[in-house]
Amino acid sequence: MKTVKCQWDIWDQPARIIMANSAAKRILGFSEDEFRKISLADLFDKKAVKKPPKEVLTRGILKVENTILTKTHKPIPVEVHSHEFDYNKTSYRFIIIYDITENKNLSEELRQEKERLKRLIDNLGSEYIFYSHDIHGMTTYISPSVKKLLGYSPEEAQRNFREFLTESEINKKSRIQSELSLKGIRQPPFVSEMYHRDG
Repeated sequence: MKTVKCQWDIWDQPARIIMANSAAKRILGFSEDEFRKISLADLFDKKAVKKPPKEVLTRGILKVENTILTKTHKPIPVEVHSHEFDYNKTSYRFIIIYDITENKNLSEELRQEKERLKRLIDNLGSEYIFYSHDIHGMTTYISPSVKKLLGYSPEEAQRNFREFLTESEINKKSRIQSELSLKGIRQPPFVSEMYHRDG
């Protein structure tokens, strides 16, 4: 994962930046003098904040996701880690900011892939049953089309896939391939005969 660390020491409200490391200057585009003239709040993209960010406090470190803007107003999704400490009777806050752009992109790609698979299931649902199972053969997901094709509700079909297989000769080979598949050995498509709920 690409990680950008921008470290700041910040003094009281309104969170005036008093020091920024080289990564902060390089990524955000501000000089040392420019950083000293702004506060941390000035860096946040106010248009991107539609609701209060979710904050998590762990061992005195406050973590929150937000969006900051570079000097050229380019938005960067970030995770902010903040820790407060006192020095010479003055309160400071040490900040580390991580660029989570890559994580966000991967999450969006995963969401789109799930949507694509859902559309595929919806479009082919009248002809196919889509299912997944664990390494023991227990069904972990089965599409609603199982009701139309085999007569079971998705809840009723949450069982070991072996229970669906008939004693047909066809299933002798499919049983072997199914067991190999459970061991992680990729198998070519094969034909199985399964029990309908009504027999």
